[in-house]
Amino acid sequence: MAERNCPSQHATDSCSEQTTSPGIEKARDTSDNGRRSEILDVSDASRGLRYASARPTNRDLDNGPCFLPYQAQYLILTRTQSLLEECCFEFLGRCLSDLIRDRKIECASMLELHKWLDILVDPQWHAFVGPNLTAAPTAGVLHDIRTVRHLAVYRTPITASAIAQLVGSAAEFAVILKDTRRASPLKKLKTGLNAQIELMEKTRREARDVMIKQLDGLTEQRRYLLLKQKRLGEEVKAEAGQRICELLNRVREGQDDLVKNERVAQHKRGSNDASPDAASEG
Repeated sequence: MAERNCPSQHATDSCSEQTTSPGIEKARDTSDNGRRSEILDVSDASRGLRYASARPTNRDLDNGPCFLPYQAQYLILTRTQSLLEECCFEFLGRCLSDLIRDRKIECASMLELHKWLDILVDPQWHAFVGPNLTAAPTAGVLHDIRTVRHLAVYRTPITASAIAQLVGSAAEFAVILKDTRRASPLKKLKTGLNAQIELMEKTRREARDVMIKQLDGLTEQRRYLLLKQKRLGEEVKAEAGQRICELLNRVREGQDDLVKNERVAQHKRGSNDASPDAASEG
């Protein structure tokens, strides 16, 4: 019935190219070590979502979010994007088969994900699309689906938890399109991601605790060495002062001996001078 009533021959193409997804802004920031790092802020006020993502820094004790290797992120997002495009192609092939045929869309990869979404949310197709959905997709889910495409295209690293959230939204979207065959692997992928994120965070916390203990030990050792250095300096100073006092005593004793010897010599000279005078008087 939907195929006979679909006014696809006279429909205008509502798929316009979008270079950026709504709610996505790029900024430039400077990391602690002076390197430039690109930050992607993906937010949706309707869901209160926010994944502040940035290129990982080299801070040893960074307590921020975990990141996956970019190769893993790219594979996850591109696979998710491909599954979502297949969902849309199969769903619209059932609801808007005339439109798909007239536009000569032969496979899911002929349209980018955001263009599939443009068709799904276009009001002119609501009468054909709406009744075949399990529920109306929320603005947050649609935003996350567009974000999947954006990140896959523009190669922007995001946090591991943000990736898991996007995959979860993709699974929810597949369920809305009644595509349980593709929703199942997406749900499993999200479960696996959550397990890996939990393991990463646990491992990093443990490593961080060990490092903090080691740093505390080094701090205590440094404090001990500084105190030892201070005491050694005081001992060296005291010994130097004692040696100087001994030197001064020897110098003073030498001066006393010199004065004493000089007095003895003067006395002898005085005695010698007095002896001839006494002899002449006799």
